[in-house]
Amino acid sequence: MGDIGSQLPLTVERYFFAHQEVISNQNHNPDPEVEHSLQNSVDVNINFEENEQGVFLGECTVKTDDEQSINPRYSYKLTVIGFFRLNEPFPEIEKDKLKEVCNVLITQLLVGVIRERLNEMTSRGPWGEVVMGFARGCK
Repeated sequence: MGDIGSQLPLTVERYFFAHQEVISNQNHNPDPEVEHSLQNSVDVNINFEENEQGVFLGECTVKTDDEQSINPRYSYKLTVIGFFRLNEPFPEIEKDKLKEVCNVLITQLLVGVIRERLNEMTSRGPWGEVVMGFARGCK
């Protein structure tokens, strides 16, 4: 059957966090009778211009949407940058379609990396861990 990574058009070279910030909201009211919600804003940018080594980068920022959140437990902003390489050749996939597929793969990977880091950073906080759901509204 082979390695599933060899069937994908993309290889992850590495990734790192450019920004990690979580602030507990000391004004949060934990009373279950008090309404609360924690909403995210997700921004993903991918630059498909390859460098000399054939590597390109994607950047993802997830932060609290202060306007949409109600009585939030935390305020946060995390940015991760990933370096990727296209696996060659992919003659059966048009270049625009290949970019679409890579866009989805990169977005899912980077949001997932942030999801795990955010959970880890809040797990010992005063209001408990944040379990981020699926990313909506990716730009």
